[in-house]
Amino acid sequence: MVEVTQPGRGPSQGRRIALVLLGTAALVVLSWGSVALGTPTVITPHSAVISVPYQIAGPVVAFSIIPAVFFLWNLGAMRGRRRLPRRSMALFTVVAVSSLTLLLMDWQRGAQEQGMLHMMGILAENAFFIGFLVLRASRSRRERSFQNTYVFHLALFAWIAWCAFPHIGSAPLAN
Repeated sequence: MVEVTQPGRGPSQGRRIALVLLGTAALVVLSWGSVALGTPTVITPHSAVISVPYQIAGPVVAFSIIPAVFFLWNLGAMRGRRRLPRRSMALFTVVAVSSLTLLLMDWQRGAQEQGMLHMMGILAENAFFIGFLVLRASRSRRERSFQNTYVFHLALFAWIAWCAFPHIGSAPLAN
């Protein structure tokens, strides 16, 4: 398939829409993956953004929230906007500060109930996403493009769905 682009504008609108839809579908799978095992592990950390709605409203609602917000958040990008919105940096900052604060506040209990290795793994996952997102944001500011904005947003929402606000403790999900 030949990619249709306009000079200096990146992928065509059809390609942008397809990529956002593909990202939305990937986030459904990642949302499920966050709680795929009954108890939190480093691989399935039970992000509260997924696990709380899962317990209250069930899997369909829980696995739809982050993908729906991602899709709506990217409406401007699908229309060709190449600049990383300020609201995205604000969301990133709030999630990073909040998630790390909660993780550090629950560190001792988590180390006792789930072990230090588990807590170090959760911290490493969050540190990876934060570092990656800082680098992507920096690149998006230097080089405004759909690709840079898309990768930043996909990584941001993947982090929120998968391991931001991880469940600390050993209680399994109620079905």
